[in-house]
Amino acid sequence: MKKTLKKTCSIILTLALIMLSFSTVALAEDTAPGDTTVIGEGSTEYINLEIYTVTVPTSGTLDFTLDPQGLLGIEPGTTVDVADLKGGSIIPGATVPKVINDSSVDLTVTLALTGSGDATFISKEDDDQATIDAVNGDTNNNILLYAVPSAVNIPLTSTDYEVSARGYIIDSTEEAVELKFVLDAADYEVTEDSGTYTAEAKAGTGSGTAFQLGGYVNTNADWTDYTGSEPEKSVGVSAVFSYAKSSEEESADTGVEGIPGLLSTVSVDFMTVSIPEPPAPGFASGTVLGNAYTPNSTTDGGTIEWSATTNAEDNIVIPFNLGDETLTKVERIAGSGTRTILENTTDYVSTADSLTFNKTFLASLPGVATRTIEITTSGATYTFAISWTE
Repeated sequence: MKKTLKKTCSIILTLALIMLSFSTVALAEDTAPGDTTVIGEGSTEYINLEIYTVTVPTSGTLDFTLDPQGLLGIEPGTTVDVADLKGGSIIPGATVPKVINDSSVDLTVTLALTGSGDATFISKEDDDQATIDAVNGDTNNNILLYAVPSAVNIPLTSTDYEVSARGYIIDSTEEAVELKFVLDAADYEVTEDSGTYTAEAKAGTGSGTAFQLGGYVNTNADWTDYTGSEPEKSVGVSAVFSYAKSSEEESADTGVEGIPGLLSTVSVDFMTVSIPEPPAPGFASGTVLGNAYTPNSTTDGGTIEWSATTNAEDNIVIPFNLGDETLTKVERIAGSGTRTILENTTDYVSTADSLTFNKTFLASLPGVATRTIEITTSGATYTFAISWTE
């Protein structure tokens, strides 16, 4: 009996030591048996889809021509009686200023227009006819200048402008008149290429507006001081374009009938108008070196005489309309056929409706001769001759 009890105690003691050993192992872990924590890190694929892309006009697109005598209405190579001339118009430049929104959000574009120079800018009278009559009411250098927005949406730079029925009057050289347009966002798409994402506007979407300048000029005034390559007086317009993301109220604005995008809150005086067509590209009738000038045709400017003695201080300013074309180069062609490309600003200066050949360039021509000047544009080639004398 004692042996049995002794063996039993021995077994119990051994099991107790074994269990104590297992307990010691379990207590060495910090977490409960069977629990495992796995940590993962997330990544983000994201690109900014609030994209701002706006096209605004460049310098030169706001040029216009005062035509108090109706000279721009004379067809090249023709003769018109003075009594048949119909002057008094302001002719817009050939390039239509455009503002286009290719952004991913609606934009409110503000166009602030201010007159400049020495002319008197006429304000709106009681009605349209009274306003026009005020232009010719005296002998002052009065002009009635207005901006005519497009009657159609302009989603692309190549979209044609269509004249609307309203001309918003620019009547001050001190305070700007403001036109505000809401231009709808373009549709965007995202392209993936090897893990890189690119957002681009869909072709043909977006929206925009355009405008032309027009109006009336006093036919009773003397405009001599405003003419020539270096006029004593000037008249012009400045435009400031600004834009911001449209508010919900602006995007929901009902607008003005017949003028896409124009906010109904715009409170600028306007007239019911029509814009004369810009002149066709090429040479036009006018005045050169103080004499009446009529080209042989729109592509043949004829011959202009320049004397190193009589005209030493005179530039040659030849009426030449670019229209919707772009000037590529101007060359002098010698009798031998040798061509020399003339330098812009140094030898000549180009505007939307004239080419001015500098007196320093003219004086540098080598000797008495008749030289051909060839004008190359994006649409055609034009020539005229300079007859150089002592």
